[in-house]
Amino acid sequence: HPTMTMIKVLLAIALLAAIALPWMILVEQRSPGFLNTSFSVNVVDRIRKGSEGHSAPPGYYLATIWGTYFPWCIFIPMAIVFAWKNRRIPIVRYSLAAVAGPFIMLEAVQTKLPHYLLPAFPFLAFLTADALVRCFRGKHDDLTRPSYIRFMGGWAVVVALLGSTPWLMTLKFPTQPWGALVFTSLVAVGYVVTVFVLFQRQQLRVAVVAMGVGFFGIVITMFAVFLPRAEYLHVSMKVADILKRNSVTGPRQVVMQDYKEPSLAFYQGGTIRERSKGIIPDELPPWLVTTRDVYNKASSETKAEFEIVETVPGLAIADHGRSVEVMVLRKRDR
Repeated sequence: HPTMTMIKVLLAIALLAAIALPWMILVEQRSPGFLNTSFSVNVVDRIRKGSEGHSAPPGYYLATIWGTYFPWCIFIPMAIVFAWKNRRIPIVRYSLAAVAGPFIMLEAVQTKLPHYLLPAFPFLAFLTADALVRCFRGKHDDLTRPSYIRFMGGWAVVVALLGSTPWLMTLKFPTQPWGALVFTSLVAVGYVVTVFVLFQRQQLRVAVVAMGVGFFGIVITMFAVFLPRAEYLHVSMKVADILKRNSVTGPRQVVMQDYKEPSLAFYQGGTIRERSKGIIPDELPPWLVTTRDVYNKASSETKAEFEIVETVPGLAIADHGRSVEVMVLRKRDR
């Protein structure tokens, strides 16, 4: 009934105000102008334009969710269809709204990052679990259809290929943790083969458990075996160690140019600063962290002003995974 619907909407608004209004009043009293700044900068500006270079078109989350919600992303279409069919169930309807609302809002906002959608994942996980349980109980046969088995085969191939992507780094960095690399790839291949075979045999419950437990095993393998040994990912740590060994931890001692990883500041101690101009000795502190690209563009006279302490090859993670050779330079005594 329209009247009852309006009453429910007004009650919802009143409940929201009762929760949020006291906090808003208190924070505005302690920091005048906070709410206006938060709304204009963190809401309006982020809707109109990409903040800090994190702009993306609509459809961004539709594309990235297949990676951020892995491995359960393969069940998203089924989960959404089942949720819509069962939307009369209150908890399903609530979860569907908790997924659709943030998804639509964040797609409309210009500033986008993959993790912005994470608050909706618990509700998406509930809808996924609800769909799977309905299949386990025989209410739907979607997971046992031949078309879905073929779809799982394609999923297995894609995951196996993604699990082999670290091998591409051998083209840029010949020095590799070969044992860890081989072991990680074998774990990934074993994972997808096991899941696919279980789905093919229609052992659905075991297959779903294998998907979750197996992926957890892959994560442990990556973080405990491969990543600690992949030296090209540890550029900031190595550069910071070089600076610390030379007691370059105080203010106005060092700047970083071209290689501007925030992690370097944390590892170094927080006194390193960013710089955007070229290598101009008179305008630089005693130490400089830059890249081979910038150094090669400098004049011979400028290069003569500096001593190369050490170089560290690797990836600039914050710069779209760019391959770099980071150089730690020290001014020569004049």
